[in-house]
Amino acid sequence: MSTLFNNNNSENGYRLRYLEVFNWGTFNGKVYKLQTDGRTSLLTGANGSGKTTLIDALLTVLVPTNKRFYNQSSGAESKRERDENSYFWGYYGKTFSELEDRSKTEQLRHKSENPYSVLLACFQNSGTQHTVSLVQVRWYNNGGLQKVFIISPYQLNINDHFGKDHFDLKGDWKKKLKSQFNKTELYNSFKEYATRFSDLFGLKDKALSLFSQTVGIKVLGDLTNFVRQEMLEESDAEEQFKNLYDHYSDLLVSHKAIQKDEKQLELLSPIIKNRETLYLERVKKENLDFIDEQMQFYLNKVEGNLLTEDIERIEHETGIFKEDERLTSEKIKSLERDKEQLIVQRAALNIDSQIALLNQKLISETEKRDTKSTQSKRYNDLCKEIGIDIPNDNESFSDNSRKVEVLRASLSVEKDTLTEQKTRLKIELESAESRATDYQKQITSLLERKNRIPDDLIYARKRLTDILEISEEQLPFVGELIKVSPTEQKWEDAIERLLHNFSLQLLVPEKHIKAANHFIYNNDMQTKLVYQKVDGRSRQTLRWSTSDDDLVNKLELKETAYQDWVEATLIERFNYYCTDDLDVFYGCQKAITSNGLIRNVNRHEKDDRPGKWHKGKYRLGWDNRETIKYLQQEKNKEQAKYESISKKIKEIAPRIGTIDKTINIVGDTLRYQTFDDLNWQSHAEKIVALNKQVAELSKSSNAYEAIVRQIAELENLLTEENQKRDSFLKKLSNLEREYNEKSAKVQELRFEELTDKGERSIQVFLEEEEIKIESDQELSQFGSVVKKIGIRLKSKQKAATEAVNQLEKNIIKDIAAFTNPEEKTIREFPNWSGDVMNISADLRSLDDIEDLYKTIQTQRLVEHKRRFRDYMDKSMLDALTSYRAWLENELDKIKDMIDELNVPLKKITFNRNPDTYLQLEYRAVRGENEINIFKGHLNAAIPSTLDFAMQQDDNYREQVFQKIKDLITELQKEEAWRRKVSDVRNWITFGAREYSMAENKAEQYHDNTASYSGGQKAQFTYAILGAAIAHQFGIFQQGRQHKSLRFITVDEAFSKLDPEKSRFLMEFCEQLNLQILVVTPLDKINIAEPYIHAVHFVEIKNKKNSVLYNLTMEQYYEKKDSFKQIAEDIE
Repeated sequence: MSTLFNNNNSENGYRLRYLEVFNWGTFNGKVYKLQTDGRTSLLTGANGSGKTTLIDALLTVLVPTNKRFYNQSSGAESKRERDENSYFWGYYGKTFSELEDRSKTEQLRHKSENPYSVLLACFQNSGTQHTVSLVQVRWYNNGGLQKVFIISPYQLNINDHFGKDHFDLKGDWKKKLKSQFNKTELYNSFKEYATRFSDLFGLKDKALSLFSQTVGIKVLGDLTNFVRQEMLEESDAEEQFKNLYDHYSDLLVSHKAIQKDEKQLELLSPIIKNRETLYLERVKKENLDFIDEQMQFYLNKVEGNLLTEDIERIEHETGIFKEDERLTSEKIKSLERDKEQLIVQRAALNIDSQIALLNQKLISETEKRDTKSTQSKRYNDLCKEIGIDIPNDNESFSDNSRKVEVLRASLSVEKDTLTEQKTRLKIELESAESRATDYQKQITSLLERKNRIPDDLIYARKRLTDILEISEEQLPFVGELIKVSPTEQKWEDAIERLLHNFSLQLLVPEKHIKAANHFIYNNDMQTKLVYQKVDGRSRQTLRWSTSDDDLVNKLELKETAYQDWVEATLIERFNYYCTDDLDVFYGCQKAITSNGLIRNVNRHEKDDRPGKWHKGKYRLGWDNRETIKYLQQEKNKEQAKYESISKKIKEIAPRIGTIDKTINIVGDTLRYQTFDDLNWQSHAEKIVALNKQVAELSKSSNAYEAIVRQIAELENLLTEENQKRDSFLKKLSNLEREYNEKSAKVQELRFEELTDKGERSIQVFLEEEEIKIESDQELSQFGSVVKKIGIRLKSKQKAATEAVNQLEKNIIKDIAAFTNPEEKTIREFPNWSGDVMNISADLRSLDDIEDLYKTIQTQRLVEHKRRFRDYMDKSMLDALTSYRAWLENELDKIKDMIDELNVPLKKITFNRNPDTYLQLEYRAVRGENEINIFKGHLNAAIPSTLDFAMQQDDNYREQVFQKIKDLITELQKEEAWRRKVSDVRNWITFGAREYSMAENKAEQYHDNTASYSGGQKAQFTYAILGAAIAHQFGIFQQGRQHKSLRFITVDEAFSKLDPEKSRFLMEFCEQLNLQILVVTPLDKINIAEPYIHAVHFVEIKNKKNSVLYNLTMEQYYEKKDSFKQIAEDIE
């Protein structure tokens, strides 16, 4: 029969040559050999004769214990009636002991005999002429069953190599075997032994399990489960997950470090914040204590000032009352003289003399009245001009004098202020004019050229080019050869700052350097000139940066003979990285920000001094239009400032003139010292009285009576004036006493220890408390104010003390919470204690805590975030992507394997008339299930490459990390679930579709055999199982079919099948070039006869000793009838 493979396929692969057993089950005491010679044969015999014992021997040789089921044909899989132990001791039945009243297992071999057992299966590959002998030796020793597993490339047999003369309990037999057959391998574990022979046979992962299943073929139920479990190898998803988890562990450690840093910052932040608050509160408390210390001195000074002001008031009032007393005394004296004159006249009765005397007085009083009236009118006009009331008595006149003094002082201050302002404005006016002129000079100079170099340097170069007789292009400044790229204007200011000094360097060719040195040495260049010697040799340029954020890539260079020198110098000296990300800035050796912060290794600099830098100082480029525009704008500003200042000066001048006029008026006002200088009314009253007296004397007929009446009137006036004088004297006495008391009090007050700082602090305190001590405040109210200040100050001191104490308690509590965090935090960050071991929970640790806070904030956290980004960007996502790719690749392998299986399946006739063939199909599992949920989580954990490249935000990375963490945590949490969802075999379901061979037309679809008849189930099972065998046994390996196993055994193969389906099995195996050992009862032999080449007959003797006979087909036919008779006799 032609096969599905190459012409020599019948010889390729390993087939069973023979099986030997010694002391195995009921095969006792001698070696029994099942000789198949690599061809399909039949094992038969009566029920219970020992057929299955031999099949179980094959299972023992080839199948691990956990996948091996003995006596499958009897349904013993679930009962576990037989095991290696029962076969080793030779259990064969049970008897009942009447004496012991219990059943007893009978056995052929006993411990006293020191039995041992040997199983040997020899496989040969006729195509390659290779032999593999698999041997298992068991013996009882040290209270247990001992085993050795042997693989040998020689045709071993039990009698010659493991017979009684070749075995000993000491184990010397193993050494002899190794020395005799040096390529023979001995193993103590079935796993190592199975791995080795599986490799020799080219077996895949499921091959041994599948071999065991074929022994007791049962109908296939669910196709998907069968394909997954029996046809597909389980991929090493756990190893892939372990690799993924290792990367995740690195990422998790890094993330944990960030979390720990952030947690520590979270716990340290209130400490740092409270420390700052504590410092302020302590300063506040110290200030309040200082205020408390200085307050008495301050109050003494204030009280002294109030007393001094009050003493001045007393002195002023004393002066008024003394003047009043003087005027009253003079008046009294005048009245007394008048009285004396009247008395004399009364005695002489000389009326004409009296009238003449009175007229003299009238003339004197009239002159005084007229003089004082003129002065009063002038004074009143002055009062109106300066806006004060016209006085009507001595007190109001004194009030006016005080007001005028205050006005004169304020006017002097205002005049001084305005004069100073005018002087300052004149200086600013001259400065603005000078700057505008300077800007115009610069503009004029720049209009004559294209560069931005200052005039003094341009002039210095002009002198050099004249003496050297070369052009300016041959003697350029660096700034003329470099400019900031138009697309990088954001960085122009920072780059101009950084390259400012470099841009002003003059480049002198090597051939002119000596002449230049000579000229500069012998001449005053009138400026600072820095120049570089540039040789004509080409320089080897360092590697030009490829990053857009490197400073050199934000510049454009002018194509000149100096370009190589400029490039090399820029790369060597100005290899700065431009960034506004302070984390990146921190990680660079040299970096600059757009606002001018510069880092050069450990040196950091930022110059924000007002007026030190402006666009007019830009020096780079060969186009100065922007500089001219800027200078024109600045010139316009200066001109506008000039106009504004001129206007202000014009506004100030009239005001100063007005003040001068007012000061003159005030001076004129203050020339009048007393109210008496203005009091013309008192003289007018005297004139009226004198005229009255003259009239009376002139009209009176009785001169004596008139004089007496006048004397009486004068006496009344004298009484009134004396009373006035007494009142003045009393007031003066009281003022003198008050003056003496307050002067003594002033002398007692001490405030020399009051400092300027103390006074300022107290004044601020009083302003904050809205307590005012007015300069004109009554002394009587001062005591209540002092009391109020004391209450407020004590209250503030108490509050400050409590605040400091509470803050200290809070800080100590927070430090304790940091050094001894919650158990949850300790569990989350086990190495926490290492960071806090030197920190004690008291205020002495504040400096250490602040240092730690700054270290975490500026170094550790930055480094951990950088490391986290590196792990995430370069490791974790690659690992996750690789994990997904590996899963998808494994899925593709399954699909490819199904496609491979379909090639031979297409050539196998499944049904006849019309002929059909099967093709396996696969579909992705659908719906909301564990597989698709896992795949969704996996895909969600892997961000879009574009999104990840665009999103540089830490929050975005944190979101990605959380998705990764959720995925890994879910996978780690439950191993069974992880194994299920990461086993790609579970990602797809399987079915088989039947096609017509003639038309390749799809017909019936198979995924479950539940509704099929027994024969249909068997046929479908054989087809699918055959494909699985071919795959797992290596039969489909292109170019490697020689390394495959071509042997299966089927126990009770035809017991429940009709002849047609049984023939399908035999033909199917023949198409696959499989050697099959068919085990069947005697009554079913006729089905297998056309396909077998030998018969192995097993017979049981004495119900405990099995015997094996190997028969050729000729011998079988000769004894066929006797076999049937034996079977009938046993039944």
